[in-house]
Amino acid sequence: AIVDFNEAIRLNPKFAEAYCNHGLTYGRKGDYERAIVDFNEAIRLNPKFANAYYYRGLTYERRGNHERAIVDFNEAIRLKPSSANTYHKRGNAYSKLGFAQVWGGKNHFEKAIVNYDKAIELNPNFANAYNHRGLTHYYLGLIACQFPNASKEVDYFFRGQDHFKKAMTDYRKAIRLKVEDPKVYFNRALLWLIKKDWEKAKEDLVRARDRDFDIVHSFFISCGNNEPDVSRAIAVLECPSDIMRLLR
Repeated sequence: AIVDFNEAIRLNPKFAEAYCNHGLTYGRKGDYERAIVDFNEAIRLNPKFANAYYYRGLTYERRGNHERAIVDFNEAIRLKPSSANTYHKRGNAYSKLGFAQVWGGKNHFEKAIVNYDKAIELNPNFANAYNHRGLTHYYLGLIACQFPNASKEVDYFFRGQDHFKKAMTDYRKAIRLKVEDPKVYFNRALLWLIKKDWEKAKEDLVRARDRDFDIVHSFFISCGNNEPDVSRAIAVLECPSDIMRLLR
């Protein structure tokens, strides 16, 4: 494909779409630097090329530069406000910024929700948007109940119940739309764990695992990506031994 796009660019050096497709090909290979160079050129040739901003934003996001990705998603939305995908990706970028701060990320998570709402408004059958909105409500619920920094006696589900209920509704919708997606089952399992509904948590963890999803690594990431937070979360939840065996 790169050879073909090279030839298209040689024949027409002002062909913005060819540069964009050239960049997409490099991006799929993981060569994000080269991809960004091509997207930059596509935008230079056509400053109103919404897809070039969108794909450059995706590339920045994959490099972990979520702030820069949001700048490009903003411009893509300004040029093409009907794109549910762009709102969804901007929501993901805000959510990742929030997750990087976790307990201080409320503002980013709330901005993510606004974007997921718009993506779903534009595409009511957008399963990934429901899943990611549900996960964002889950983290907002954790912030509301200060998990896992309060005492074991705190009823975490009650403290964050408004967000947790919204998360559950979103997960159910996502599963109806995309029944084989293991990420949704894993995310819903996290919610059952907070509720201390061990049987349902185990069922969803097994569903995710049996669909080749790495539930151990994902649980580690979900607890803050460090061993002290994982250990504290497990201690506070007081998970039964069968669930411990699944997650450790």
